[in-house]
Amino acid sequence: MNPRKPTLCLALALTAGATAAHADDGVATPAPDDAPAAAPPRRVAAVPRIGPTSDAVVDEAPDAILAEDQPWIRPFAAVVGGFKFETLDNAPGDTREGRFVTVALSRFGLRAGVARGITIESEFEANAGPHGSSAWEGQAAMSVRNQLVRVERGRIRVDAGRITDPASLDFVSDNVQDQLLTDGFTRASLLASGFNRGNGVLGQVAVVPGVRFGLTVNAANPVSTTQSLVVGGTFPPFARFYFAPYQYVGRDAANFPADEYHFTVVTPSFLVDKDRFAIHAALQMFQVNTDTSRSDDQNIDGFNARGSVMGRFFDRRLRAFANASIVQNEVVDPDDGQRLSGEIYTGTSIGGGFDVTALNERAGAGAQVVLVSDRQGTNPVASQLYVNVGSTYWLSPTTAIGSRFALYRRCEVRSGDTCTVDGERSFFITLRTSI
Repeated sequence: MNPRKPTLCLALALTAGATAAHADDGVATPAPDDAPAAAPPRRVAAVPRIGPTSDAVVDEAPDAILAEDQPWIRPFAAVVGGFKFETLDNAPGDTREGRFVTVALSRFGLRAGVARGITIESEFEANAGPHGSSAWEGQAAMSVRNQLVRVERGRIRVDAGRITDPASLDFVSDNVQDQLLTDGFTRASLLASGFNRGNGVLGQVAVVPGVRFGLTVNAANPVSTTQSLVVGGTFPPFARFYFAPYQYVGRDAANFPADEYHFTVVTPSFLVDKDRFAIHAALQMFQVNTDTSRSDDQNIDGFNARGSVMGRFFDRRLRAFANASIVQNEVVDPDDGQRLSGEIYTGTSIGGGFDVTALNERAGAGAQVVLVSDRQGTNPVASQLYVNVGSTYWLSPTTAIGSRFALYRRCEVRSGDTCTVDGERSFFITLRTSI
């Protein structure tokens, strides 16, 4: 069994995603006694997966079960624990200190087949936070991840619910996922490039083996999808539009966000997943209604064009990848939030990395670098650098020890060409397992 596979089915990315498990990897669900014992496994999602970020994967089941229309159910769980050594590069006036932290994280849920070609997925996460939470009250940051129903008929696939668009996932190193892509060193760069999980409907059609066209539609409150984080530019009194609806989360008695905002994004996509290479491309076209209580306000229109390429070499012992995206959108007038200023916000994300494996894939090492830059009009706003270098040793097919060095550096432009620099360096040692 490929030792990487259990982690691939559980990592985000950040958003994991990214990228996903090999199409020919699989663990068959035990078939009924009257089913053929040698029935080969088949991936219910029927989507070739390449790389680690497989948030949208619905696991595989034997053809014998699918052919007889018998329901099946499979719970899953993943647990991470370990150490984090944190040091800070503080901006002037920032007196925070670094820390040594014991970390904890878990994911759990179920996947099930309802009928022929119909599956569901429900996934949750309990995160103890970057510096811990209260054990007395049993506290943890509970988050709802994929909650979807998937229907497949021939070459057509449809997901509905809280979905993940696989075309929005960057390729990510297999060896930097010791925190399941939830830490700021990995998740933030995924979000900046347009990772899209949220309320929506996804449709895909396989035109030939390994080649798919897709269309995803999300239309709801901006905080209902992670894709709205790419909308840049000031939104007074906030430095970014997303913080306006987000500030009301948890204040409502029902814990719903402010209802006057609305976000719509339509994403055509193209995905090629072959044995030696993969190409993912998407155009995320969005519109923001900043006040649904009135009809005379001007909407924010924009787009995010993104693409990823990956190649495998030397019988899969070396994997190299690159990702790039550019977002542009209109910006509101700082003196009148109902009107546009005429300025254009531009954000770019460029990155790449590699993985190598050894000891019959029981050990591996990898690295990735991402540079994110922002500009409003002709004025640069900030640049952010994310560096991750990690290694993994698999004690068993489902249990691994990981180590990783991570660097974050932010340069916020002040006056002229000068900028204020702050950041963080951390080293992780973790033990993780899954079932």
